Amino acid sequence: MKALVYHGKDSLALEEMEAPKISEGEALIKVHYAGICGSDLNIWHGALSRIVPPIILTSSVGRLPSSRAKPKATSRWAIGWSWSLS
Repeated sequence: MKALVYHGKDSLALEEMEAPKISEGEALIKVHYAGICGSDLNIWHGALSRIVPPIILTSSVGRLPSSRAKPKATSRWAIGWSWSLS
């Protein structure tokens, strides 16, 4: 998978990474589109130095291809559904 990785003030790089392993009760969303929000820009330029995530991904759209979570009867999600995360 690809990830936008923060390496320090004014330093971002699009890098290849191994997909995370999901555990019981978790789901992995395959991201199709991602954006950068104002907070991400502030982190990138060093204005929010107390918040330093290694991977920038706050606004994205993707699909749920599989899951190890067991949906409840009242769940409002299913395999194959599209998601918007922000």
